[in-house]
Amino acid sequence: MKNMPHIIIGSAIVSLIALLALPWVGSGDDTITLLDIIRTKGHGYQVGYAILAPLAVALVVGALSLKGSKRWLTAIAAVLLIVPAFLSVVAQHAALGAHIAAALSVVALASSVALTAKPIRQ
Repeated sequence: MKNMPHIIIGSAIVSLIALLALPWVGSGDDTITLLDIIRTKGHGYQVGYAILAPLAVALVVGALSLKGSKRWLTAIAAVLLIVPAFLSVVAQHAALGAHIAAALSVVALASSVALTAKPIRQ
């Protein structure tokens, strides 16, 4: 249980890197990163914020949970992590970045749920 905050932090960091650096959606040779969608303010760019914000919250909650976790913090992170876990999965023509982010968001989500069920005591 003491490693759960490290798992949340690591999953969130790698997920953020995958979303920002690797292609999020694409077909054939045409790929686009989530950062490109946000930068160009293209159609549905708000979804980018809805995917990135929960991962940033998970990073903060993981850092706050290193010494002792609070159920209300980890529960909020668990609920918020549902968004990047499933929006990356249902993205039409999802690319490598979406798949990596979805898998690691589920890992961070499971760790947050585990910390909510059995928090780390100081």
